Amino acid sequence: MLQQKLTFTTNDQTKELLVAIKLTGSEVKMNGLLPTGQFIYSLRYDGTTVVEDNLMNIPLPTHDMLAMMQFALWPTKAVETSYSKINGWDLDMSEGKRILSRKNTQVLEVEYISATHIAFTHFMHNYNIDIHTLEYLPL
Repeated sequence: MLQQKLTFTTNDQTKELLVAIKLTGSEVKMNGLLPTGQFIYSLRYDGTTVVEDNLMNIPLPTHDMLAMMQFALWPTKAVETSYSKINGWDLDMSEGKRILSRKNTQVLEVEYISATHIAFTHFMHNYNIDIHTLEYLPL
């Protein structure tokens, strides 16, 4: 179980969300709360289907977020298999950073700032997500 603070920044708007994420071998479950503690969002992903419940109708880039988590957290070999040159992707994966490009245009950058802080920049959709892990509880 992970408890994290997500900060979304796009143009001149910034929004914060607290999330609790449970990862098992077969699914991802995520609950989102406002900084005040009010429950606003849930997501369940079983590897095939995404089920969302967005109580506040706040637009969240759910599919992008799942893809970014996979890109950031999957082992190098799995990322290289999923984002192959044959399919038009270019990868730059170094210590502390991963960059995904297509046709010489950066799509996504992940920066591992510390063990508890990851920063995402999605160039195509013009937003940043800053993730701070507040607590990790082994299942």
